[in-house]
Amino acid sequence: MSVEQKLAMLRQVNAETDSYRQRMRDLISAAQDDAEITDLADRLVAAGFRIDRNQPFVFEGAHFCQVLTARR
Repeated sequence: MSVEQKLAMLRQVNAETDSYRQRMRDLISAAQDDAEITDLADRLVAAGFRIDRNQPFVFEGAHFCQVLTARR
């Protein structure tokens, strides 16, 4: 592999890691704590929705995300 090919590969890896870093920032900024989840559920009910399910989703023993299912 030539030096130019190696540099091109490193530029590609750098671009991919920058994209990954931004996606992780977006996910972190979208995260909701328990109070925010409760507030969201309350707002949905006030808007005429019925909450069918509001519970943690556990993956490999860890709280991975919150499952909130609402219907009109």
